[in-house]
Amino acid sequence: MNKILAACFCALLASCMGSDYADPNMTENPFGNSQIAETNVMNIGDLKESKDFKFIIANGAYKKVEKSIQIKGRVTGNDAQSNLYNTISIEDATGAIEVSVGQGGTSGFMPVGQEVLVELKGLYIGGYRKKAQIGTVYTSANGTLGIGRMNRQEWAQHYKIIGTADPSQVVPTEFDVTKIADASYINANASRLMTISGVEFSAADGKAVYAPDDGSVTLTSNCANRALKGLDEKKIVVRTSTYAKFAKAVLPTGKVKITGIFSRFNDTWQIQIRSLDDVVADDPFAGIDGTGLGTAESPIDVTRALSLIAKSAYEATKEYYVTGIISKIKEVDTGNYGNATYYISVDGKDANNLTVFRGYNIGGEKFTAEDQIKVGQKVVVAGTLTLYGTEPEMNAGNKIISIK
Repeated sequence: MNKILAACFCALLASCMGSDYADPNMTENPFGNSQIAETNVMNIGDLKESKDFKFIIANGAYKKVEKSIQIKGRVTGNDAQSNLYNTISIEDATGAIEVSVGQGGTSGFMPVGQEVLVELKGLYIGGYRKKAQIGTVYTSANGTLGIGRMNRQEWAQHYKIIGTADPSQVVPTEFDVTKIADASYINANASRLMTISGVEFSAADGKAVYAPDDGSVTLTSNCANRALKGLDEKKIVVRTSTYAKFAKAVLPTGKVKITGIFSRFNDTWQIQIRSLDDVVADDPFAGIDGTGLGTAESPIDVTRALSLIAKSAYEATKEYYVTGIISKIKEVDTGNYGNATYYISVDGKDANNLTVFRGYNIGGEKFTAEDQIKVGQKVVVAGTLTLYGTEPEMNAGNKIISIK
């Protein structure tokens, strides 16, 4: 009897569902609004420069988007390490913009490399200290209105996740230091993911940290601005929140390469790194052929010396240690000068030579006999590099470190 009743109940339930009942779509992303369509996609660069928003952004105002416009790009920065507070940076080939959302944990569903479609109708676009933002109207503590964070429910109705995240599609742009104060360059590139190479933190001493909260550094909005050696801190700084997970990490010493969101505060670049992985020791030989570091412990080979000179990548006053095999000897002066001019190559053949011009013997001693150097000997020489006319050479005054 119970079995009969159960069978009847199941049949009744199935009839109530009807033939049109469909299983849930498990492939649909549970985040955002999957119904958003690409009907009027606008490049981010064009959006920021449009007549509707260019003036608004530059003057710290805001405006509601009244018509259906979408932007499409990839996430370049999020709150994964708590340095980009309530901010999602989105970039396409033409520019970047920051989305201000009052929600934590956005990195979970908007990782770096995630492509997104954003419907702007109903949202506000404005400028905070000339930085373009997407958000809503915000009232500050003193009653001033401006662009600010929208709530998570509103944001959820305005974005669509496209496919899966592909971090390989996010490639930082190299920052052009020569245009650091160029207004058009700032406008075009603010909020982009960029890289600046060969810089040093002014405060780096092996002890100073990114964002201390002990009063040792003046904070603005709970953030510390760190200057870079040789660059005006009124034009560019590295900005770190005291709430960032790496706030107490020690600033690296020496030259580094910094990648981050190059945000802005008026006409000052504010680099916001996303994690400690964004700061790495700078490789002075990136893109240079050959091997070695140019030190006594790791001399560069002739190939690297020639490449440095050909690409004008050498430091004119730096002493480089270079190793090679003597391929030809032009002259050895055993008189008053006591120097020699000869050529070295990687394999000892008279081709692809580096000229060692008027150099001295081991330890800087003068040559006293012509047979103190011979073709086929392997040497390590130290001196400065130059291009003399069309001839790559080591400047006069160099010296042999070792000879075999």
